[in-house]
Amino acid sequence: MKAAAQEKSLKSPLIEGQFLKEKESLVFWASIIFIILFLFTAPFSYKTGPGLFNGYTETYEGRIYGAIIWSSIFLLVLSVSLWNKWRLRNWRDVLSVAVWTIPLFYLLSLIPAASQQLASNMVLISSLYAIFFLFGSYLTQGKLGSTIIQLAIVLAGYYIVLYGYMNMFGNAFYYNAVMFDQGLRITSIFQYANAYAAFLLAIFFASLYLVVSSRKWYWVMAHSMMLVPIMSSFWLTQSRGAYVLLPVIFVLILPFVSFLRQLQMSLYLIISIILGVSLTGKLIDIATPINTSNAQLYETGHATNKYSVFSHTSWPGWSRLVLVSCIMAVIASLIHYYVIPFILRKLNNRRAHKNLTVLFPVGLVVLGVISVILIVSDTGVTKLLPESLRVRVETINFQQHSVLERGTFYKDALKVVEHYPFGSGGGGWATLYEKYQNNPYTSRQAHNFPLQYLVEVGIIGFIALVGFLGFLYFLYFRQYFNKGSDDTDPRLVFYIVSLSIMVHSLLDFDISYVYLACIVFLCFGGMVASIPFRDIQWRRTGLIKPMRWIYPGVVTLIGVFILIIASMALSADRAYKKANFAITQNKPYEEITAALDSALAKKPNHPDFLNLKTNLMLQGYDQTKDESFYDQAVKFNQDLRRKEPFNRQGLDFEYQLYELKQQTAKMHDVLLLATQHFPWDTQIIGPTPEKSRESFYERLLSFDLKYGDQALKDNDIALKDKYFTEAKQIYALVQEKTKHLLTLPKGQGQGSDFKVTETMQAAMDQINAYDKNE
Repeated sequence: MKAAAQEKSLKSPLIEGQFLKEKESLVFWASIIFIILFLFTAPFSYKTGPGLFNGYTETYEGRIYGAIIWSSIFLLVLSVSLWNKWRLRNWRDVLSVAVWTIPLFYLLSLIPAASQQLASNMVLISSLYAIFFLFGSYLTQGKLGSTIIQLAIVLAGYYIVLYGYMNMFGNAFYYNAVMFDQGLRITSIFQYANAYAAFLLAIFFASLYLVVSSRKWYWVMAHSMMLVPIMSSFWLTQSRGAYVLLPVIFVLILPFVSFLRQLQMSLYLIISIILGVSLTGKLIDIATPINTSNAQLYETGHATNKYSVFSHTSWPGWSRLVLVSCIMAVIASLIHYYVIPFILRKLNNRRAHKNLTVLFPVGLVVLGVISVILIVSDTGVTKLLPESLRVRVETINFQQHSVLERGTFYKDALKVVEHYPFGSGGGGWATLYEKYQNNPYTSRQAHNFPLQYLVEVGIIGFIALVGFLGFLYFLYFRQYFNKGSDDTDPRLVFYIVSLSIMVHSLLDFDISYVYLACIVFLCFGGMVASIPFRDIQWRRTGLIKPMRWIYPGVVTLIGVFILIIASMALSADRAYKKANFAITQNKPYEEITAALDSALAKKPNHPDFLNLKTNLMLQGYDQTKDESFYDQAVKFNQDLRRKEPFNRQGLDFEYQLYELKQQTAKMHDVLLLATQHFPWDTQIIGPTPEKSRESFYERLLSFDLKYGDQALKDNDIALKDKYFTEAKQIYALVQEKTKHLLTLPKGQGQGSDFKVTETMQAAMDQINAYDKNE
């Protein structure tokens, strides 16, 4: 009786129904509405975070904090149902616990973190990933929730694609939605063509699958009409990495559908590629003058032009796009309703059908290899492409600068891991890359999600993530192939979208766009929800039963904690922006400091807040010579240096503070430390002295010359020799590094203009002159 009672208490609600009763649950509908609003509104902000971009600077933090606040609120809403219904019954529930290891390892990486601010931000952001995983896992178990969310993802994608065209044709203006970088490139709301290309791959293949799996004619027409606009946008990103990955991702999707669907998808892909390519040349011609003019107006502070869709400027682009999209829809409908049924009647041998399901992707791989050979060989195939595409495609090779630079990033990332095996905290790459870089490039992103994650959380945290994702995909593949493919299962969209973005993230920093990362983890949850798990037969149910209360309690506490921390962070960010705005408006000193002090009260260790406060105190000291200003500047700089030892501006201020008091030994130590933290530091020559900056090497050589000369005048030969010897060593080091740059591969740029500057050479000439006169 007791055993029977225990078995009954652990019975899965999935046998009786979904976790949430879709048509009756307020929790379900509130969460669904939030996700829809998030998908359609979150990425739109070109000034403060396009695509919720985590650029590891203060500029982008506010929008991300806002998204975290709203998500934590709806996590608390979801936790109501967790308290009522959650049990640790099956692998879905185990994964809902395991996903929290991602923010846990970010939390642990705070201990060795190179930047406390960036690391604490990533604790919040990674918690957002876990929240969206829970949304996907528990809201998409039923058909209604699954259908709504997968359609919301795809329709939001369509909206972003059409918004990109609105910018192309002058109907809207979003800064850098269309940019000129080796030709016209469309980025839509992401302001980065490669990230947009990854998103387009996800939406295109999802749309492609929905065309072949939809049973209603209007959905077939609607989704097929978007294939050409998406594919044309894809070509206009001019993302060579995405071009290469398109067939790879397609082949990874094909095993999940039958041969007929594979054939159908392949036909639609080929037709949409042809039609998309045929459009690009003319679309570029139409969009170039519109966007050149708007970019100039924006940069000069004038209002940009906005045209009606039906104006003579905009309509030529839209009319062509709509016409070709309609042609695609008609072709797709004819194939869907006439060609495929005809083939199905002819292909009535089930075994042959099953064999073709396996053989067809293999054949596509062979065809793909042949196509690549034709493209890279001088066969003239690329001459069929529009000029801009032809140039991009012809430069796809392993010796192009982007490939070589990424190879350097990856090697340098492993150097960081070698010194920080337990992780360097969130933002570790952005903080440390200048210390470990092979040459003076500028890239606050490692351009590879796994390596950037490895740098941030360390080897153990990386293994935990690989284990989590590996187990998730294993469970998904096992159930999918065991039950047989369902050509009309819309849940496959979750696999397609997550796969497309994750594969592309091997070459770029797509996951640094929090919007894309949230979509990926939402889809991971959707994949898990699609698995009909059986209950795990726990041997010790006494240890498992308390999890019924522990897990919902922990999730609730996490939600409350995140809500409080993110709310304080957002309030601090707004106060800091208010202080900066007050400075630009020449507001009274008291108004500026009041806002800044409010920001510091909520985020006392934020490097931008501390640097601004230090700067204001230094200005106050310079104007009044009041020592209290100096003491305050020292205090705030010390607070910064304790939490942010690799902050360049913090080192600049520390040197300036010591220089004001002529603390030569400390000045020297700061400069020496700075050359170790920033071994490729270069001078900046700006339009004004205020915008210019001497490198740490220049300052160290000038320091050694000045104080070596002073020691010589004081007849302190030993001290003079110490300074001059160090100067010669620094000069030789710069020369050695300059020679090293000559060894870089021919196609790879060196980055910043690192060299022996006039200031360095002048200092060295004087030192050599002293040596000759001895």
